[in-house]
Amino acid sequence: MQQHSRQPDLVEGRLPVFVFPTELFFYADEQASHKQVLTLYNPYEFALKFKVLCTAPNKYAVVDATGAVKPQCCVDIVIRHRDVRACHYGVIDKFRLQVSEQSQRKALGRKEVIATLLPSAAQEAPQSRPQEEERRMKEQLTDSLFFEQTAFQTESRTASGGPSLLTVLLGLVCMAALMLPTLGEQETTVPVYLHLSVNKKLVAAYVLACWGLVFFYIHNLISEERRTCCGSEATACKFYPSFIYKSFALFKKVFTEYEKLLHSDNYVTKRQSLKLLGELLLDRHNFTVMTKYISRAENLKLMMNMLKDNSRNIQFEAFHVFKVFVANPNKTQPVLDILLKNQSKLVDFLSQFQTDRSEDEQFCDEKNYLIKQIRDLKRPAPTEEA
Repeated sequence: MQQHSRQPDLVEGRLPVFVFPTELFFYADEQASHKQVLTLYNPYEFALKFKVLCTAPNKYAVVDATGAVKPQCCVDIVIRHRDVRACHYGVIDKFRLQVSEQSQRKALGRKEVIATLLPSAAQEAPQSRPQEEERRMKEQLTDSLFFEQTAFQTESRTASGGPSLLTVLLGLVCMAALMLPTLGEQETTVPVYLHLSVNKKLVAAYVLACWGLVFFYIHNLISEERRTCCGSEATACKFYPSFIYKSFALFKKVFTEYEKLLHSDNYVTKRQSLKLLGELLLDRHNFTVMTKYISRAENLKLMMNMLKDNSRNIQFEAFHVFKVFVANPNKTQPVLDILLKNQSKLVDFLSQFQTDRSEDEQFCDEKNYLIKQIRDLKRPAPTEEA
């Protein structure tokens, strides 16, 4: 299958920056939560330099606050909270990741990540903020002063253990449940009492997806501990196949079942499933799975349809998955064909897409970038045979 690439125009301050997660929560009563990992992706075909700035640099220690990311690679940035006193509970700090081309000094793009210290993990982190509260918070942080982080010397420590036996068993049970026949199937040797209903399989698929997030998060922490203890860089320049990718034939059934959640008539199920899908695709260890997912034309069609959903929130979540398809510099031919076929329609649609979010600079920059990339798409010229 042929793949085609295009290098985006390097307009100052307009290059989309892909970071996961976009919000950090530290818990004073959990020592393990005092260290968080930000993953910065470079899906482009040119290397990027990055710099981490912070509104309160004395409260945090950042491993590799400056560095470079090779094309189509990612880098893990470890952030430690060093001051968990009660006077800092609920205080919102802000990190800014600035990226630039290696041969230039001007910032091509930036992404801001909010960090909050909470007294206890029992106090749940807010899942979503009302638009008015989010607007006020952005206004308060607009004029924030950012300072460079000083170099952080890592201390020696023992590596964390792996996932618990209960976590592994839970994942195996969910996988076994998905492999069992569905209620009503006739041609099977499995006893009838082991046949599961569609709803039970949907629950198993959702739990398995959550289990995957937990599993890879723990694996990510262990990998970072080992890299730091050995004094090596926290940069991943080769994306090794993840567990999901190695078992893609098996997990194809999981994705098929999970897609049913995206078509659910229940608003909460549909929105949360779409949001979880975006988080799974942007997880650092699922990079090869993300590449596989965005290479399939049927997945692009699904996201394009969800961009037209009746719910604005679902449209917004679908946008963050759709942008990965467009930003991919190595689009497969089927994906490229769909984008070219709907080129003018997509440009017109995105031009009018959620225009009331004009105060969200990051969203507006990403939308304008997608419009330009789609408008500039061209069918590659046929290669001449020798």
